[in-house]
Amino acid sequence: MKSQCRPPATVRGVIQPVVTAATGKFAVRSLPQLLRIIASTVAVVALSTACAGSSGTSDTTGQVGDSLSAMGVGSGSPDSNSNTDSGTLVIGSVASLSGSAQAYGVSQQQGIELAVDREATGTTPVVLEVRDDASSPDDGKGAFRDLIEQGASVILGPTLSPVAAATNPLASAVGVPVLAVTNTTLTIDPAADSVWRITLSEKAMLPQGLAAIRQIEGIDTAVLVADDSDDYSRGAAEGFRTAAAITGVELTAQVTFDSTDFTEPDYLELLAQATGDNPDVVLFAARSEAATRLLAAAESLALPQKLVGSNGFNAPEVLAAAGPSAESLTVVASWNPAIDDASSQDFVAAYTERYGTAPDAFAAQGYAGVQVLMEAVELAGGTSPADVRRGLRMLSSVDTVLGAVTFNGNEAVYPAAIQAYRDGNFELITRGTPQKSDATP
Repeated sequence: MKSQCRPPATVRGVIQPVVTAATGKFAVRSLPQLLRIIASTVAVVALSTACAGSSGTSDTTGQVGDSLSAMGVGSGSPDSNSNTDSGTLVIGSVASLSGSAQAYGVSQQQGIELAVDREATGTTPVVLEVRDDASSPDDGKGAFRDLIEQGASVILGPTLSPVAAATNPLASAVGVPVLAVTNTTLTIDPAADSVWRITLSEKAMLPQGLAAIRQIEGIDTAVLVADDSDDYSRGAAEGFRTAAAITGVELTAQVTFDSTDFTEPDYLELLAQATGDNPDVVLFAARSEAATRLLAAAESLALPQKLVGSNGFNAPEVLAAAGPSAESLTVVASWNPAIDDASSQDFVAAYTERYGTAPDAFAAQGYAGVQVLMEAVELAGGTSPADVRRGLRMLSSVDTVLGAVTFNGNEAVYPAAIQAYRDGNFELITRGTPQKSDATP
């Protein structure tokens, strides 16, 4: 049975770093705030001493300094291995809290914060360090470097796959594991043990979705419309091509465009040409503003086809901007709030109570990332990056808000959620079936 002696909640992530868009540095705004942090840390040491004393041992030398260093306060930054002996799990979180992916990143971060507060309830002290990547590879690299210098045990994030492609090598080079909680198009080396994907990739989600839609709607043909101006959308387009090949849906046309140089008339002309052969369904690979504009153009043209969006459409903020044009859009996701599972419904209630709105899939993926992490730490019995990597390799099945998650190498496997956007909400249509290649190593 686990000991009831554990650190107070303040050290488990409720003391939030101050994020600055330019550097992503941890900052203490005032002397009173610094004194509160020091007082919280001293309380942790006192509690640790009491717990140690109850078991007949006591070794508190350097604990205050170690704990402060783990939070980035004090003289100098620890090296990348400083958390090896501290016994503190330092969780780095990198999300797009500003920039073009803010609609996704804020939800991701809120899910992570809620999970740290609710799931990190063991005896191990936990510190959550938050950084904003500003939806930029350069800012993302700065955030990763800073977290590595702060002694991160593990990093969750960043939000965008193109940012992750730039940041993850920095962590891999020093052995710090990364949990890709939202990176659906990121290429992950199956032979490496440095990056684990928690979200389903587009190549795992979209075949599940297209197979379900074909069965329900009886579709046979599709046209693919893809934004060619960013790496995410190009990756999503490749995911749709994979899905079409697996499910037997014929792609009658593939149309690409550059959203950085497109106006409203351009979108109208694009979709009119793309649907000229009257396909059964239109597949959209895009995100953010381009996603909204595609939906608006489809409504203006009164397209009769079924519309299916990639994961870039899977944020209420993006679809709310599209207004009525988003109605009945089908999106495949890792999760839906209507999934009838006790753990999922408990998460929905807790998130809604804290943030005043229902969670989306990005929040659920962030929350599940922490659940997977805490299971790995418990299995490994340690908090160093090497311990976390070892624990991740030991995982078999983890109960999360996404469902029971298993791993095919470094890829999470579980049923996707096929959903339609109706009356301002994602309505669950059905759950998908993982492809055999996803579920079998």
